[in-house]
Amino acid sequence: MYLFAKKNRLLEVSGLGWERQRGIWLLGVYMLRSRRQKEKEILMTYSIVNFYCFKALTQLEDIRRSWKELALKDGLLGTVLVAPEGINCALSGEKAALERFVRFAHEQLECEDLCPKWSQADQPPFKRLKVKIKRWIIRFAEDSDPSLEAIHEAPRWTPAEVLKALESGRDDLVVVDTRNGYETEVGAFEGAVQLPIRTFTQFPDAFLDRFRDQKDKTFLFYCTGGVRCEKVVPWAMAQGFKHATQLDGGILKYFEEVGAKHYDKGCFVFDERVLLGSE
Repeated sequence: MYLFAKKNRLLEVSGLGWERQRGIWLLGVYMLRSRRQKEKEILMTYSIVNFYCFKALTQLEDIRRSWKELALKDGLLGTVLVAPEGINCALSGEKAALERFVRFAHEQLECEDLCPKWSQADQPPFKRLKVKIKRWIIRFAEDSDPSLEAIHEAPRWTPAEVLKALESGRDDLVVVDTRNGYETEVGAFEGAVQLPIRTFTQFPDAFLDRFRDQKDKTFLFYCTGGVRCEKVVPWAMAQGFKHATQLDGGILKYFEEVGAKHYDKGCFVFDERVLLGSE
């Protein structure tokens, strides 16, 4: 038996009471709207931005509240971490709204360069908005964490400089992946050293076990978006590895600026996409 709606009027169907007819009609409207929404999502492209800033912060609850208010107002989804050492953001939404949020962050934090990394997705990469206060924006060595001053002064190479170094074939260069094992399994730079770690806090011991006696080498560290290497490089320099540097902006910035040359497979990301390519 079929039911038809025309000009918001329910046409009677023989054998069904009014309430039953109304229920079926509402179900039909819901299914139609759901189908249209799915079709819309298929046609949509979602913008994603990742950025962070290491900066001494106070009044964390005020920051959390104001940043969440703006993100909600613009319909953004994702994660914002607020900590005494800074801010770390991964957000999705309309490109214009994300650009407004990045400008807001730049004004609030007064960071010289947030180094935003932009990417896209065909499906929503985040399900909800989470703005949390944490002890760190990235947990590392705790007792031997580098100071904010050391982080800001640490050397870094642009994606173009990294590409040039990788193509030079220099013998003294050691490329080290600072990510966890499950991340490196799905993609990494060609020839990069992948340490057997499950969490980032295991990196210091694993690195020293492997390279303690090779402090004359040039070490290029990299990670997904750059935040982990911000701590690794000054920490390594404090351990005596004077020729340490990092890929500024991480794999995401490398993909954005120079593509995937010398990078094998994809990049693990912490959202619904799971795997990100250079395209």
